[in-house]
Amino acid sequence: MLKLLLLAIITGTDGAGTSGFPLLMLDYGPGGAAMAGALTAYPLSSFSYLYNPAGLMGMGRKRFLGFEHREYFAGIRDELLVYGLPIAPGRHVGFGLLYTGYGSVEKWSEEGDYLGKFSPYEAALVLGLAQKFGRNLWAGMNVKVLYKNLFEAHGKGVAGDLGFLYRWKSAVFGFSLQNLGPTLRYENTKAYLPRKVSFGVSYRYRKTDLVFSLTKFRELTPEAGVGLVIKFSRILSVRVGYKLRALSDERGLRGGFSLRKGPFDLEYAMVGYGLLGLTHHVGLTVELGAPEFKPPKPKIRKPGKSRIEISVYDAVKGDPLSATVYLSGVTQGLHRLGSGERLVLEDLPQGWLKIRVSSEGYAPVEDSLLVAAGSSMKKEIYLKKLRSGVIVGFIRDMESGKALSATIEYNGPDSGVVRSNRALGGVYSIKNLPGGLYILKIKAEGYHELTDSLYLREGERIDRDYQLRRRAEEIVKVEFGKSGGLTDSSRKGILSLVRAYDNFEIIYSGEKGFERAGTVRRFLIAQGVDPDRISIVKKDLGTNYTAVRAYR
Repeated sequence: MLKLLLLAIITGTDGAGTSGFPLLMLDYGPGGAAMAGALTAYPLSSFSYLYNPAGLMGMGRKRFLGFEHREYFAGIRDELLVYGLPIAPGRHVGFGLLYTGYGSVEKWSEEGDYLGKFSPYEAALVLGLAQKFGRNLWAGMNVKVLYKNLFEAHGKGVAGDLGFLYRWKSAVFGFSLQNLGPTLRYENTKAYLPRKVSFGVSYRYRKTDLVFSLTKFRELTPEAGVGLVIKFSRILSVRVGYKLRALSDERGLRGGFSLRKGPFDLEYAMVGYGLLGLTHHVGLTVELGAPEFKPPKPKIRKPGKSRIEISVYDAVKGDPLSATVYLSGVTQGLHRLGSGERLVLEDLPQGWLKIRVSSEGYAPVEDSLLVAAGSSMKKEIYLKKLRSGVIVGFIRDMESGKALSATIEYNGPDSGVVRSNRALGGVYSIKNLPGGLYILKIKAEGYHELTDSLYLREGERIDRDYQLRRRAEEIVKVEFGKSGGLTDSSRKGILSLVRAYDNFEIIYSGEKGFERAGTVRRFLIAQGVDPDRISIVKKDLGTNYTAVRAYR
């Protein structure tokens, strides 16, 4: 990277066809520098959104402020300032200011006259937005305003980034396109922006994070970065990384550490640049707490004058049927129709109406209608007779083979829940199923959930047995002092669980149970536990009782 910086200084301006803004090619943040820039799929740093704009979501519901300083030689330095905050549940914005100063440079004319000194620099303003879609998908975008000052030449430009993150179990996958946009324009020339494509993956195993990213800049050979984060305690984390197939000055091993105390996170990294020596990166991130959001006011729909008639028939004979009609969307309700009866809906508001029709001995049908103002429609729904199928089998423990009492949730052309009978060897039976694709979820207390899919033909019987693997778990009873806070022994017990497990269930009962469960949840989050991995369960035990069940 330093070769690119020096080239920009020596040439004065960037010619067309070269990457004209080296500031956009840095490894941002001490954590990113220590892990070889492999933060494409690692959204746990305040600087992550500079690698992938979807990384803004990684800071959870907290606001943060981050700063980095790095020093090279001959007065060359980088300064980075970032700020992020949630503006709504599942939506974050970020602001960043990036600066590279090239120190003081002498300017000479072609005739050899000394023209004095000047201080060239590059700067970028970064505005980011990230949104969460569903439970596991994040997407984001950045807009960058660029400025470059090289004596009498001044470059200006605009660029954009797009990024995505997807979480699957303990892994996160990331993809980003960066520095998209027109060229950087000077008065009499232009320079291409360093367009960047990145793919990355990160994986967490207990207290260790492994990261990898593959990156391709315009006109440069692809490079790969591998990084490792080891969390020795709540305070100390060590980071190491190795960059492969990069520019010769940047190839090799680098490392750093993080010291975290309360809302403050002090970071350091050391990176070698071959003959040019080592660079030192120092940064500080401060968590500023989480804002509170008021729930949105419900939208009140004004009734319209639409009218819909719904009737149900046999698909083969055309005979009218008695049926049950479930409605959702612009209106909700359950209606039972006798043979030949019609369901008449009037004065409906505009919007989508979802319809689900079922009749005994027939396959259920789902449909939807877009209700327009003043519209009048007749909807005829035809049901096919089904030849019922059945799925049967046994649920047992994987190691001991003993029968289990489990819940089997099935979804497909029909849906519902059945339980296996432990007294009869763990047998279960799902009857009267229409043909189609089914997703089965098998759950038992103390065991890992199992998901399976199968295709059932009409009238077919499928025998399918399942074996569940017991979860590693540990329960700590929580005690509270007179002030309502956790006792020291309870704190130590919970901390031992945080060091060994990834998922936590807070169990409570009694009048004070819910309030105490909230106290435990806040303590877990303060220890760095992902809120999505914490659940709260009420059990009717009669007295005030609170416990934490940790499992993996």
